Amino acid sequence: MARERGAMQRENHQLKAKRIQWDLTWSELEVREEISRVFEQILRGKEEEIDEELEVDHTKLPGTAIDLAQVREGNHRAEKLLPSEWAAFRDEHMV
Repeated sequence: MARERGAMQRENHQLKAKRIQWDLTWSELEVREEISRVFEQILRGKEEEIDEELEVDHTKLPGTAIDLAQVREGNHRAEKLLPSEWAAFRDEHMV
């Protein structure tokens, strides 16, 4: 009985350690999810700003179009990465 009790206590300690690790991982995933949401909001806001700056009275602004196009290109690259970041987050979350 003493051996069985000792084995059960060791198993209990191992399970508690795994639970602590799980809780830390879960917290980290929640933080990453929030960061991803904030990043997505920032990207959407910048995209709206670019759209507004590119057109004034339905005409393109001269001289700034190249700069804005470069910024827009950077935002589009970031937007393309966002779904893969969400997929990675989801996969980690499922594990």
